[in-house]
Amino acid sequence: MGIMNLFGLLKKKAENEEITCKKCERTAKRSEFYKTDMVCPDCGTYLRMGAKERISLVVDEGEFTEHFSDLKSENILGFPEYDDKLEKSKKASGLEEGVVCGVGKIGGNDCAIFVMDSNFMMGSMGSVVGEKITRLFELATEEGLPVVGFTTSGGARMQEGIISLMQMA
Repeated sequence: MGIMNLFGLLKKKAENEEITCKKCERTAKRSEFYKTDMVCPDCGTYLRMGAKERISLVVDEGEFTEHFSDLKSENILGFPEYDDKLEKSKKASGLEEGVVCGVGKIGGNDCAIFVMDSNFMMGSMGSVVGEKITRLFELATEEGLPVVGFTTSGGARMQEGIISLMQMA
């Protein structure tokens, strides 16, 4: 099953899920909030959207191919409880890492796309997030593609120390 088919199924499944605006406490089906691009129609608050949802709403249907999904963070510094935090983030986001990178079409135009996910350790940048985005820019340069990025970053991952800080450069 292609990634866009998977995203489509996840979107369909999630459409009937009820969510509540954290500001005004309006509760409605996710499909109602999709009509306003995940902005609460009552108070104007932006609701949290994961990488998969954002891709399915922005990229032309069936026109996204994920790249570099085999890259995953490791606890290379032996930081206490980091492995547990990574596992919790994987479950919360449904992703192996805090960014999804790939190539697709937006409005019929080819482009490279990266979407960070704040459900994965607050969208923080670790060594793998930086590596995936770097590889995407290298691919885009080789293919002559523009890059569209959605950042939801919570900064550098302290659990990876200087390695995560180097990603920002």
